[in-house]
Amino acid sequence: MNEENIQQISRSTSAISEWSFRLLSGFGIPENWVNFLNLILLTVVLVLLVFIVQYLTRNILQTVLNRTSRFS
Repeated sequence: MNEENIQQISRSTSAISEWSFRLLSGFGIPENWVNFLNLILLTVVLVLLVFIVQYLTRNILQTVLNRTSRFS
């Protein structure tokens, strides 16, 4: 990856973190709890994304391998 792509990804992840921080602060939650809840929220989002990517990758690989096994 080039430097520009890395910076763009960094800005995107910072924007998501800042958005969730502002959202939780807007609910009137104290700042020390906002940091903790933001960590939990971002961890849940990460876990969901990992499961989605794993599910899609698994289905793609199964489809490709099943189709190639028919030709063998």
